[in-house]
Amino acid sequence: MAQKLAATALRACRILRRTCLILRNPPLRPVESRRLRCIFMRTMTGALPMDRRALIAALNDHADRAGVGNAPVQTGVPGLMLMRCRRPTELEPVVYQPVLCVVLEGVKEVWSHERPYAFRAGESSVVTFDLPTRARVLEAPYLSLALQIDVALLTELAAEMGAPGDERKDVVSKGVADAAMMDGLTRLYRLKDTPAAIGQLAPLIRRELHFWLLNSSHGPALAALSRRDSHAARIARATAEIRRSYTAPLRVAGLARLAGMSASTFHDHFKALTGTTPLQFQKRLRLVEARRLIEADGMGVSAAAFAVGYESPTQFSREFSRMFGVAPSRFKPEVASA
Repeated sequence: MAQKLAATALRACRILRRTCLILRNPPLRPVESRRLRCIFMRTMTGALPMDRRALIAALNDHADRAGVGNAPVQTGVPGLMLMRCRRPTELEPVVYQPVLCVVLEGVKEVWSHERPYAFRAGESSVVTFDLPTRARVLEAPYLSLALQIDVALLTELAAEMGAPGDERKDVVSKGVADAAMMDGLTRLYRLKDTPAAIGQLAPLIRRELHFWLLNSSHGPALAALSRRDSHAARIARATAEIRRSYTAPLRVAGLARLAGMSASTFHDHFKALTGTTPLQFQKRLRLVEARRLIEADGMGVSAAAFAVGYESPTQFSREFSRMFGVAPSRFKPEVASA
């Protein structure tokens, strides 16, 4: 046990050299130093760390001001979002990117490979890579903070820290939102009040949070993703490419080459990890995005179909209705509010 703690402390010291402003940056000129010190003091001590109730109140106020209903709310800090639902929701198709989510209120259910995972207040969830799935809010009010996982940063940190002791191929991982995780997320969220500090401090706090993730109960689930040559990392590169070019025709042979696999091996590993095929994955991306365009942006049905890569609005409406259970026109704001 003592050796394990010592090894963890040594890895933390290596990370500190990168995340500490004083150790990482050369001395500043007096004017710059005074300005940065003021920003640092406002950010770190302008208010003492929020307790859970204060954080919940601040996030609810933020969501009220954003006024976007059940949609994810940008916090103003890149990669950090909040989600609030006032009432339970139906089980609906979603596509998650690699993400850490900490539940502050309520209960959310996420399905993976036909297995439900329920996440309650005080718990954390990690989705290890792009995942087409279904999710719903079981108990409301529901409130959570979500941080996008930077796979490149994860890989870099894992290389610095050395090979992990064990790996799990879990696509969805469940754990406790411990003090280190909550402290980092709270400090990252508070940067929204000091925009001048975001560019300097947000990357450092994100790096710190990725370090704690690798050293948490989620670490084994993230270990395979952090190894460049693992099947999970290879499939993650393919899913990221599908996401980047989801409006274009799908070329499975090109995705297999990107993953460094034969077409048949690629198909097998893709299905094992995502629970679906590349074509169905792309279709889910297109339809989820089309719903957002219709529901949030007020785009017409045909325009949304063309925007996400469909050539036939009729085919789009048929596949949309099959996935969501209602016609796409039902999600137009004037219809939904009627």
